[in-house]
Amino acid sequence: MVRRLQTLHLIKAAKVRASFELKSYTQTHLSQPALQTSFTKFDRDHPKQKLITQKVAAMVCKDLQPFTVVDDPGFRAVLKASEPCYTLQARKTFSEDIIPKLYDETKLLSSAMSRMLSVWL
Repeated sequence: MVRRLQTLHLIKAAKVRASFELKSYTQTHLSQPALQTSFTKFDRDHPKQKLITQKVAAMVCKDLQPFTVVDDPGFRAVLKASEPCYTLQARKTFSEDIIPKLYDETKLLSSAMSRMLSVWL
């Protein structure tokens, strides 16, 4: 009888331990963000907002797209489907602010690299 009680208690203790481990695992690994935070728009300084804006500017430059591509409904639909929290900047912002800064950064990097090459050679 003592043996039976020890076995029974060990089984119950193992079940309780397994239940506790499962709860702690789901709380740390399987938790979802609140619904409200999933659909709020990014702030202008949010890292993902900045990254997507830089990628759009790079696409406009690399693919020689007109600035008006950011006004196209299809382009806006793709961005909204891929990241609903992203706010696409206006065409004027791209043409007067973002792409000129990208050009200046590229020009600065290019001149620095040419100086390094001239020193090497």
